[in-house]
Amino acid sequence: MLFHENEGGTVFENDGTIFRYRQNALIHSSTYYQVKNNWVKEYDYDIKTNNWGLVQKNAIQAAQPSIVFLGDSFTEGQGVTAWFNAFQEKYEASGLQFVNAGLIGTGFAQWEILLNQLNEQKLNIRYLVVLFISDDYGRIVWNLPKDTLRCLKDWHMCVGYENFYGLPPEPDIIPFLGKLKNFREHQNLSQEKKASELISSYFPASTLLYSYIANLFDVKPATPLSHVKSNEAIKKFIQAYGDRVLFVHIPQKDEVKFNRINPDGILARNTIMEAGGHLEDGFKLCALTEADFFKYDGHPNPQGYQKIAQCVGRSIQRKWN
Repeated sequence: MLFHENEGGTVFENDGTIFRYRQNALIHSSTYYQVKNNWVKEYDYDIKTNNWGLVQKNAIQAAQPSIVFLGDSFTEGQGVTAWFNAFQEKYEASGLQFVNAGLIGTGFAQWEILLNQLNEQKLNIRYLVVLFISDDYGRIVWNLPKDTLRCLKDWHMCVGYENFYGLPPEPDIIPFLGKLKNFREHQNLSQEKKASELISSYFPASTLLYSYIANLFDVKPATPLSHVKSNEAIKKFIQAYGDRVLFVHIPQKDEVKFNRINPDGILARNTIMEAGGHLEDGFKLCALTEADFFKYDGHPNPQGYQKIAQCVGRSIQRKWN
């Protein structure tokens, strides 16, 4: 994942224990996969952020009655120009300000902190929509190390371990990707272990495999801290907003492929329902198929995001008219 901010900035900036994109930034993002020893550009698009560092074109006015959308990269719109911009234009007649608080790679516990920050800025939140995928339930709170921010600002400074990288000029991209690949292949054992743990956290297939084995042998692992924090965040959303919060569970690519809900998704659903929250089943409502995702990447393609926008819109109308 390669990024370039037009003003030569770091793309992201930390705000305490979490991060956002830089304010009023125009960012170019490209993602490459290596397929049979060839580099394939999976997607290439622009990201426009507003005055609060959120991925949408409209500036936020704190006093205006708002409907806030919490979520991860599916809400942000990773891979294509943000679906949220067209979505909010469709519902302008509602008189509400639409706020896209979706951020790449984040989960429930991180959204709780972000929501608190929005409240500290006196945002007038009338409604809350939480769009989540199964993986979000197991995600920890994180921000970006200094090395990663330095690498994003200047691709020459990248070593290979930073995970997010600066985007070189076109002639330098393939050699740069080769450098990153070479570093990863020649890490010491300690670094390899850390990289393996990071990579496995992004691939839900490993979760599916572990769940199958655990069920087969009746393995009962201890509850991860990330699950505890997600539980707490979900309950706080419901306690604070009551009937004014809506949860929509969006399917991941592997869940569509195997026609099942990943274990973390089931836990998230159970927590929401037990706490008295309103849950909409995006697996049925959005009707996503494998064709609605990128070929190699796990994110929806433009057609998939359009389906998500439509089913989220229907869910909101059904809930609050």
